[in-house]
Amino acid sequence: MESGGIADHQLSATSVYYTFWNEGWNPRIARLNREGIVDGWMPNHDDRKQYIEVSWGHCEIVVFIFIFSLPQSHIIYQQIIYSETFC
Repeated sequence: MESGGIADHQLSATSVYYTFWNEGWNPRIARLNREGIVDGWMPNHDDRKQYIEVSWGHCEIVVFIFIFSLPQSHIIYQQIIYSETFC
């Protein structure tokens, strides 16, 4: 996802938070090492039912998922390693 191999139109989210200047923290900007004022996805709801969805368009093997977040200015790094096929 960092490289742009997954296109913006393939990404969607359960909700998106908008800043007071109406800029959205959309899933398309949830790419590692992206620079900018708004540089990641943030949901509009604070619960565990929020997620980013990738529309592959074909079967794809996902080898690992890397999560990096900054809740209340505390850095959380999590790497979940697994392998599963999604169609």
